[in-house]
Amino acid sequence: NKSSSFWWIFTIWKYIKKYLKVSDNAKFYLLNSWSNIHSSGEKSQIHYHGNSLLSGVYYLNSTPDQGGTEFYNPISKMRNTISVTRDGNSPFLTDRISSKAEPNKLIIWPSYIEHRSEKNITPKPRYTLSFNMLPTKLGNQEHFNYAEIKW
Repeated sequence: NKSSSFWWIFTIWKYIKKYLKVSDNAKFYLLNSWSNIHSSGEKSQIHYHGNSLLSGVYYLNSTPDQGGTEFYNPISKMRNTISVTRDGNSPFLTDRISSKAEPNKLIIWPSYIEHRSEKNITPKPRYTLSFNMLPTKLGNQEHFNYAEIKW
């Protein structure tokens, strides 16, 4: 229900359950969230989000010509030691991919993935809401690498 001020949190949870196949009793904390306004000519630098598991962006009023989010393949850093001969492009071997902005589009990715906001080449500002999430339980008790986070 978009009339609720927290409808986007429920949308994120449904996305996590559907695509990450987490169990019904898994819980995630919304660590932080912030809004971004990219005016004409503005973009963000390449960065990643430490101390979280999942990061995301929700495009409020954005259109494809306002630029989207560009993601960088973490395996590309190994190119100095590994070379792959290929014919054509493959989304699995490319150095980066771009997800174009669309109104009401939600993207969630592993926080360690480097990314940036593309340049807004229109006169209209691009508005987004970004966030980081962390599960309440990490690891496995049987393997002695377990942590439970309580707020």
